[in-house]
Amino acid sequence: TNSSDVNTVKELFQARIDYMTGADGGQPGAWYPGPTEMWLNSSRIVSNGNFVMLVAHTGADAVVEQFNALFA
Repeated sequence: TNSSDVNTVKELFQARIDYMTGADGGQPGAWYPGPTEMWLNSSRIVSNGNFVMLVAHTGADAVVEQFNALFA
């Protein structure tokens, strides 16, 4: 993989977030207010080198920290 692959994956992940939250102009794919809010406020796309991760979890920031610690 290379940096353009990373950017492509990040774009795909962002499209997923946009779909789940309705930010793409459609109905939220998450259907219910709780999951929609989680996708909206607790999703993160993080990359380090050629690794990319999408997190959708109420503890997303802690997961991102743990992910980044793997590369320290």
